[in-house]
Amino acid sequence: QGLGMAAEGDSEKAIQLFQGALDIYKEKFSAHPNIPAVYENISAVKVDQGLLEEAIAASAEALKIRRRTCGDDNADTKRRVEAHRSLLKRLLENRS
Repeated sequence: QGLGMAAEGDSEKAIQLFQGALDIYKEKFSAHPNIPAVYENISAVKVDQGLLEEAIAASAEALKIRRRTCGDDNADTKRRVEAHRSLLKRLLENRS
């Protein structure tokens, strides 16, 4: 639902929904498997808003959790590493 809102132009509402989901997951479950995905969604919305540094922060949190819970050889972890590298590269290119 949050990504749909972002696609319709309501990025702030999408971020609020994702943050609410994170708060619930963290309150009820110390380590829920959806937490990294929520951070990834926040990162995607932040990219769309042009807020690359905030996107990178959310991406880094997702990556940290995936590494801790799934390991570095996991396909999702590898995908997140590549996505994070792409964000970092984009930020560097924008600063040049």
